[in-house]
Amino acid sequence: MNTTRVTHLSPVTRSRLVTVNARNALRALVAAGQYEQSQLFAYVMGVGYH
Repeated sequence: MNTTRVTHLSPVTRSRLVTVNARNALRALVAAGQYEQSQLFAYVMGVGYH
């Protein structure tokens, strides 16, 4: 006998999961952008003063 269990998430739970994932994705993108900006700044400052 095959039984299938279906887990239901309430809309509130589902939206909170989406919000957390979106927040984490945004933080990762911002961190990557800040890293690239710092690398570019260091390159420009290094080239400009040599």
